[in-house]
Amino acid sequence: LVLMHMQGTPVTMQVEPRYEDVVREVTVFLSERVSASIAAGIEKSQIAVDPVDGQTVYASFMQNNKSDIIVAKSTDFGATWIYVTADSTNSGTDKPILAVRGQDVYVVYNHSQTIWSASSHDGGQTFTEVKVNQNGKLGWSLAGGGTVTPNGGVYFSWAGYEGNGSAKNNVNLYVSSSTDGGATWTSQTSGTTNDLYGVSFADANRGTAVGAFGTILRTTN
Repeated sequence: LVLMHMQGTPVTMQVEPRYEDVVREVTVFLSERVSASIAAGIEKSQIAVDPVDGQTVYASFMQNNKSDIIVAKSTDFGATWIYVTADSTNSGTDKPILAVRGQDVYVVYNHSQTIWSASSHDGGQTFTEVKVNQNGKLGWSLAGGGTVTPNGGVYFSWAGYEGNGSAKNNVNLYVSSSTDGGATWTSQTSGTTNDLYGVSFADANRGTAVGAFGTILRTTN
């Protein structure tokens, strides 16, 4: 689910917007919307704030016994929706995580014990799937969070478990990135044994990953 903030409507939101404290007011608004979404049953890891658009909402979920990854899109604040199958397979998928910026829509998910990405560059109309960890020999691979940077780079954090066919035994924590629209990916270990929940980048170089037990990882390159 992708949340956003504006004053008025998409037509009027740039007409003399007024704030007493813009950072505080926007933060409070988005925090309230996140809380309301969680209370409505949306997983926290499936909620994102669209940094570009002021009215488009995306959500991702599984159906058909976890065989399909669905991406839903609304351009009228959730009043009506269109649905696209980002991935369809006869084997189970799990944990779809969204990252969106403008026309670039990414959803990563566990499929056949590896991490896969479905990417769209036409606002979610069509998707192309690719395996993120090409040489992975792990158990379940579960995504935790993702982001798309202003220059188009995309980053996701995920956990790769060594237990065959399950989320058990030793776990390896990774951050995977793509600079070519999701066609190819580079993965590196995070250097922590704590689960990573989300990734955020201020620009092409400066990023932060947040995890369990107060874990905060930062990069400047």
